[in-house]
Amino acid sequence: MRGCDAYALHCRLLRDSSMLRLIDPMADAVLPNEHDLNRSVDGATMTLSRNARLMSGITILLVPTIMYGGWTLLGILTQGSAWYTTATLRLNDTQWALWRAGHAHAGVWTILSALLQILLDSARLSTALTWLARICAPISAVVFSAALFGLAFSASFSALLYLGLALMLLALLTTAVGLLRGVGSGRDAASHEVAVR
Repeated sequence: MRGCDAYALHCRLLRDSSMLRLIDPMADAVLPNEHDLNRSVDGATMTLSRNARLMSGITILLVPTIMYGGWTLLGILTQGSAWYTTATLRLNDTQWALWRAGHAHAGVWTILSALLQILLDSARLSTALTWLARICAPISAVVFSAALFGLAFSASFSALLYLGLALMLLALLTTAVGLLRGVGSGRDAASHEVAVR
């Protein structure tokens, strides 16, 4: 975030506060309106809904757990020389492959989940279906990768694998149908927002 963007955001947060004038008497001259804070690229502006911002924020909170998983894999691979690991944990080739797959799927599906949050703002779906897709996407990333980690030690985790797969398919197909429903309508996002909500 650039300095002027951070200042504009700070001013927006303090807009209704009398403390703003104590902090910066010139703030009224530089307070942008809501639309000025949106990003514009080639004349197109992207604005995230409150629900997309909420679910994207929650989804991004998964990233530190993925980072920790990567550090753990690094510790196991280097036998503790690059990152701390328990000396008792040794993985065979199959377990190692499942852990690598679990870590990779966690990262990719979390990114896909964040992308779906943005796309769902443009999908022509009911509120219930939109929320179903919003919630299924990040949960599937956690469930599917956890199942891969668990499969390294027990075949009983295969049920979780299928659950995670089903949740992601549900989120993807729901989003795709919602996006395709809006292609031929000729209605813009604003009129759709009023009609669906």
